[in-house]
Amino acid sequence: MKKITFLLPLLLITSGVFAQSKIGVIGGLNFSDLKTATETKTRTLMGVGGIFEYSFNDNLSIQTEPMFVMKGGKKIGEGEDPDITAKLSFVELPIFLKYTFGKTIKPYVMTGPTVGILLSSDIETDIAGILFKGSIKDNTRNFDLGLGFGAGVEIPFSVVSVFVEGRYTLGLYNLQKGGEFKVTGGGLTLTGNLDEGDNKFKTRGIQVLIGAKFLLTDLF
Repeated sequence: MKKITFLLPLLLITSGVFAQSKIGVIGGLNFSDLKTATETKTRTLMGVGGIFEYSFNDNLSIQTEPMFVMKGGKKIGEGEDPDITAKLSFVELPIFLKYTFGKTIKPYVMTGPTVGILLSSDIETDIAGILFKGSIKDNTRNFDLGLGFGAGVEIPFSVVSVFVEGRYTLGLYNLQKGGEFKVTGGGLTLTGNLDEGDNKFKTRGIQVLIGAKFLLTDLF
């Protein structure tokens, strides 16, 4: 009897959470560049991941979207310095507070922090017609914190909701630690040194994403 008395409220709480929760998938393009002291060009990259959304009521919810995201940019060389392309990848966890309007077609806005864990950090540069590549992961901080701002529209169907979403993310940390690095190309190895002050950079990008969500009660 005591077990039943304990399990009944637990089941009621769990069913209530399920009824107010959605999971899904998301993916799309990340138009990424780097905020640096010199000019950079945007690179068109990709991101893909999942969604978990918990609704407090019909309008207000909290949504997290754990994603694999490619970031970076192309630093334009000055004078005789070559252009340098930075290629970074992260596991990123945005946590957005979301406000939804409407009943059928549902536009929404959202904002919140993003946390990123670095997976890789590489550079490429063309010197005298030779493409040099190398890792600068040891020169890059492993953790990134940023802010995200976005808006989208969600269209519910019988068992699935589809959505299109756009957002801007801005990294708050200088990711460059400085230090020595190596690049190789054409059978040659070149060594360079990054000065933390002159080579600091922050991530930023505009993401255009599509996805689908399902109520947990429809899946289990």
